[in-house]
Amino acid sequence: MLLDYLIYFLLVSVILLLSKLIRIYIRGSLYLDALRLLLFFSPFLITIFFYGNPNFSMGNNYLVGFIIAIGASSIALLAQYKDFSPYFHKNFYHIVPLHKKRIMISMEISLLLSPLFEELLYRYYFPNNHLIVDSILSSLLFSAVHYLNRLSKSTLKFKDYAILFALGMSWYLSFSVSGSITPAIIGHLIYNLPNALISYLRYRIPNNPKTIQEEM
Repeated sequence: MLLDYLIYFLLVSVILLLSKLIRIYIRGSLYLDALRLLLFFSPFLITIFFYGNPNFSMGNNYLVGFIIAIGASSIALLAQYKDFSPYFHKNFYHIVPLHKKRIMISMEISLLLSPLFEELLYRYYFPNNHLIVDSILSSLLFSAVHYLNRLSKSTLKFKDYAILFALGMSWYLSFSVSGSITPAIIGHLIYNLPNALISYLRYRIPNNPKTIQEEM
């Protein structure tokens, strides 16, 4: 059992290191940015090569799984509503930096694809030995990885990490109850949607002329 955890955490460490190297060194031009987007999630495939192809079948209790995953995501979004609400007012975007198109595309791809790859990595392929222990460890890892991310660390507060931990527990429970990783992926995607919308609006809504000039 201990060996299962050691092998898993070693694989995760390698995956996160490769992803970080891709993010750091493959950038600087439009072509390199496109290449980075293409390669960024490729290290996550290591788990598939090692553990085998994932099974996306629904299982027997998939409806319960969806209720748990989507319900947890909805509650988390409600708990963070005050943090999101300023971003849904058009005038707010006149005082924030304008997003370049390739930055917007990069963020959109990351937010929309991360639910798939992160749920496979942190829930589906996590060693299955003990429900409570595994859900706690996978959720701690999920929160810790966001803390180690420079962008997340600069914007998230303790409350946000606590919410991520609770979501990790809920999504793991939805996977365990339903036997399907699909509800967790959908729940994760729903949780990411407001940030995906905000990223798009920062690119789409015109900023003040001074900001536009500085970003061009």
